[in-house]
Amino acid sequence: MDLTELLKGSLPTITAQFANLSDDDIVQLIALEATAAKPRSGLLASLKTEQQARGGDGTARDENDALIAAEAQVAELTALNAGLTDANTALSAQVEDLQGQVATLTTSNASLTAATADTDALREQIEELQLQLSDMGVPASVGTVDGKTVVLIVGGSLDGLTRVVFADATDHLLEQIPALQFPASVLVKGDDGTVVLNAPISFPRFGPTSDVSSAWLVGDATDEGLAGAVCRLVIPVGVGGGRAVELPAGHLRFSLNA
Repeated sequence: MDLTELLKGSLPTITAQFANLSDDDIVQLIALEATAAKPRSGLLASLKTEQQARGGDGTARDENDALIAAEAQVAELTALNAGLTDANTALSAQVEDLQGQVATLTTSNASLTAATADTDALREQIEELQLQLSDMGVPASVGTVDGKTVVLIVGGSLDGLTRVVFADATDHLLEQIPALQFPASVLVKGDDGTVVLNAPISFPRFGPTSDVSSAWLVGDATDEGLAGAVCRLVIPVGVGGGRAVELPAGHLRFSLNA
């Protein structure tokens, strides 16, 4: 047996070959390991114990076998602990990721709760306006665009109404804002008798400031006051004074004022 090659193995590998070694082999192994660059104390102890056992000391061999078994068990437990450490690290990473998801969902839920509260408050205001108009004999309903409540629709024929003018909170015509003429193709009639303006509106940027509270769909002349279909804005829109304000297409829904 090549003793130099045997010494390249681990302690358990070497001790497992003791039964196949002669007494001289044991002596040579002790000498080779003792002169190695980094002698292994455990291997030297095992070799000397084997040597003593062959000289009649059986107790030493038993103790050496127990030591080898203990070292093997330590190696096994060390490997198992390393595996558990890796698993614990991976689990900790998963926990941190889940904690991040919970934090994100908590923030999103808070935002949705606030948005729902704002929507509910807005609906209550609209319903109150509906009741006030109902007491005046004016039918009204809530208009929506893209599923969001934006206008109070006040309720005829809408034929011939193609110009849009604007008024303040007291329904006085805001003459500083020019009337806008639209083709009939962008005035989309609904089954409920209302008309949606499917075109954007850009207000004059410069000039006096004004608060637009309602938009009116009227005919060719408005000299005798506002007469036509109206779209009352839930929240007045401030225009002029250097501000660039635009209402997107579909934002205004008109209904005949009863």
